[in-house]
Amino acid sequence: MNPLAPPPEALSDPNAVEFARIWAAHKQQHVSLRVDQWKQNPGVWGIMLCDLAHHVANAYEQEGVATREEVLQAIVSTFLAEFAEPTDAPGGGMVD
Repeated sequence: MNPLAPPPEALSDPNAVEFARIWAAHKQQHVSLRVDQWKQNPGVWGIMLCDLAHHVANAYEQEGVATREEVLQAIVSTFLAEFAEPTDAPGGGMVD
């Protein structure tokens, strides 16, 4: 396994909660979620996904790969295309 280190702010907050992990394994995406984080308002996941896109765009720009705008455009256009016509059907179930 090759996990990422938690961000410093998470380490310094005793109330920090990890709510998602995404792995690439066996040429597929595997996800662990803590849905109880926003159980009463699942729309908050949309904000989280948007914030995540901005973090990805910032990282690409900091690495000199592309501008934030280029990355965000690529993410949004691909997201909308995938949402309209999925290339796969994620499945799975709850595990302890």
